[in-house]
Amino acid sequence: MKLFPIADIMGRLKVKPRLMVSGLHGSSSTLFVHELAQHKPLVVIPEEMNIERYYRELRSIGDDVSLVNEENRFFLPSRIIVVERHMLSSTVIPLCREVFRLQQDIDMEGLLMRLEESGYTREENVEEENEYAARGGIVDIFEANGLPVRIELFGDKIFSIRRFDTQTQRSIDQMDDVVLKLAAPGRRPGSLAVLLPDQYILFTEVDTDFGRPLISLSNRGEIDFGLTAPRIYFGDFRALLDDMSRKENTYKFMVSPSLARKLGALLGEIETHHVPLETGFVDPHKHVIYLTEHEVFGKIRRRKPAYKGPFVDDLMGFKENDYVVHSDYGIGQYRGLSQIELEGKKIECLQIAYAGKDRLYLPIERLNLLERYVATDDRPPRLSKLGGEVWVRIKKRIKKATERLAMELLKLYARRMQ
Repeated sequence: MKLFPIADIMGRLKVKPRLMVSGLHGSSSTLFVHELAQHKPLVVIPEEMNIERYYRELRSIGDDVSLVNEENRFFLPSRIIVVERHMLSSTVIPLCREVFRLQQDIDMEGLLMRLEESGYTREENVEEENEYAARGGIVDIFEANGLPVRIELFGDKIFSIRRFDTQTQRSIDQMDDVVLKLAAPGRRPGSLAVLLPDQYILFTEVDTDFGRPLISLSNRGEIDFGLTAPRIYFGDFRALLDDMSRKENTYKFMVSPSLARKLGALLGEIETHHVPLETGFVDPHKHVIYLTEHEVFGKIRRRKPAYKGPFVDDLMGFKENDYVVHSDYGIGQYRGLSQIELEGKKIECLQIAYAGKDRLYLPIERLNLLERYVATDDRPPRLSKLGGEVWVRIKKRIKKATERLAMELLKLYARRMQ
């Protein structure tokens, strides 16, 4: 769907490095930016109230887009960079794209440090973008404009990489590698004027002097697209069908695939584009009306799904009958998930079998008490006995051995310092 004479605009920009355009109503400006970016990488400087809209809509189209604002003071070379005006002269931290693969050796502490340097916030459970969580050898990362991923280490080697659902905390599928946006090693912070490559041009809704080829949106431009506001139907499909039946205009619906199917069932054969923008517009010259969900139903406020607590279906890769280690009760065998009733409430638990017929029902909220059992050979381990003293003695012995090792290392480091 090409709406604008971009080749002509780019030709004018070569002759005159500052071009004024007008007549872009609503989300048509997002489509204009999208088409511009097919020719040149672009910095978009919107009015403050439009920053989130541009970023959200361009992401929904599928553009390579990043955001630089007060909360996200990071620069990542992308096809489109949406920037708050005052951030043009502010210091930002350069990011890079880094690939992590299965069986790759990584330093967990170094990874967590780089996540902090890259603007991530550590949380108990990852629910939002730019958050991470770490427990044992597992780190969950949800980067902006990306997928939440779970990286599990065995020692210093990546053992598994999986996507997961932030609402259920459930793993979805395995991946061979993942690309993360992290602070670029060896690159110093600086202003966008210094960090931005030469090929970028600007599209701006506000006055700015950035010393680059610039397309400015104004009330009266050299190029006036003449796009206007469409009618809002507020769910009145009879009125919409009446307008469509007059054949005075062509109607195009820019909605999600699921809404396109529903509208097709209600309105019959319609032209749809899977570009879920916020507001539509009218092109009176071509007699085309572009409608979004907003014009069809009115503005709908969507509530964010409530977080229902962690639910784990595969227990970070555990399978039924795998051996596990509980920090307090020792070696057991995982027997799947069970629901038990306690004080009138149903609680999801991990069923762990121990020696004899002993069973432990561990609420999934206490999953951090479990670890994978790792052996040097294929022989099955001896299960611990609940309430027994053997595991307690083993823990005490390991603690003393660890303390001795720590003291020996301290003495060694002291001798090296001398």
